[in-house]
Amino acid sequence: MTHVPDSEPSEIDGASEGRATRVGRRQSLLLVILGASASLLNGLFSIVFLRLSGVVHYAELSPLLAFSSVASASSNGIEYALTAEIARTMTLERVPRVTASIFASLIPLLALTPLLQHELGYQSIVPLVLAALLFVVTFAQAVPNAVLLAFGSLWTLGIVAIGEALIRLAVFIPLAHRQPVYSGMAISIGVTFVGGALMLVLAFRKGPQRELPSRLLPPTNDRKLVKTSVGLLFYLPYTLPVWLAKAGLPLAVVPRVSVSCLLVSGSLLLVAPVTSAAIPFAVRQDGTRTVRHAQRIAFGLSALGSIALVFVGPRAISLIAPHSVGNLLGQLVPFAFAAPFWAIFMFSAWIHMTRGASGRTYLVALLCGVVAQCALGSTSDAFAGVAWGPAVNLAVTFTVLLFAMVRASLIRRLQRH
Repeated sequence: MTHVPDSEPSEIDGASEGRATRVGRRQSLLLVILGASASLLNGLFSIVFLRLSGVVHYAELSPLLAFSSVASASSNGIEYALTAEIARTMTLERVPRVTASIFASLIPLLALTPLLQHELGYQSIVPLVLAALLFVVTFAQAVPNAVLLAFGSLWTLGIVAIGEALIRLAVFIPLAHRQPVYSGMAISIGVTFVGGALMLVLAFRKGPQRELPSRLLPPTNDRKLVKTSVGLLFYLPYTLPVWLAKAGLPLAVVPRVSVSCLLVSGSLLLVAPVTSAAIPFAVRQDGTRTVRHAQRIAFGLSALGSIALVFVGPRAISLIAPHSVGNLLGQLVPFAFAAPFWAIFMFSAWIHMTRGASGRTYLVALLCGVVAQCALGSTSDAFAGVAWGPAVNLAVTFTVLLFAMVRASLIRRLQRH
């Protein structure tokens, strides 16, 4: 009878975790490169629009496009929960049901367009209707994203995202002087819808590209509504300044605020691909090293991206669209200050919630931060009140979250005694 050393299982576990780490690094790198390319092209669309259509039209368009960014961020909760669920089973049983529920729950948002028209000061309701439709199709794209992430088809996901950005830019340029706001919104809606449908078809045709993991963490009680709300609140720090500027500051200030948020939020968008690549490994017992490595990448990318954008961004904009928004260096600093800390906070929160942490605590903390940011921006008639909003939001959010953690720890100690 052959003696099996006691250390053999741990050696096998170590080898499995090592393989998972290597796969996770490759996938994170691939998705970061492709995701960053798509984000760069989407940012280029805004700058090209500013150059071709002028400051006035851009001040009208940028608050509308912000709805797409909010939808993309708020859908992260459903996307990550569905990714983890598919990664456990490698089946698509719930995909049609989730897709139908998204459209059924979001279409009623069209009823809010008259209120938004009044608050944001638009003369016509049509741009707000287009913004609501863009919100719906962008949110629904979380489903094909989740399927491709869980199946390991990251190349397909990245290529389609780049294709969407390229097609939107190419189709818009000939129409830049013909109702540019309506053209930009209609093209964005069409490209997003077709891209999502294409990803879903490719996902069903290709099937899983990775094997079913042998060891999984226990399933969590996913509260998709809570996670959706958390995702929405995560992106508001760099969307609220645009809306607050449109509602309360002079029209000439809106493009400066919008471009500043566009540049800085680009560094946060670099974190999304890393988080997406790490989610399937967060449900695996052998994925701890992969997740920790991804966490370091997320913070490093956001920090380097913020620094680079502060110094390179204004020069790039002055070359592409000279005399459109002026020198942004001083205005970018307060926006960029909080970006790396938001990045590490967002990544850690999604990983913890995927592993079973309560999303309600994050939701309450983020709501307090949003209220503080809105209070600061609405009571100030200067650019600084809007620009320092993300930093104030983060400080309040972290304070409330820290208080909740201390309180929970004290309750546990009292229960033990």
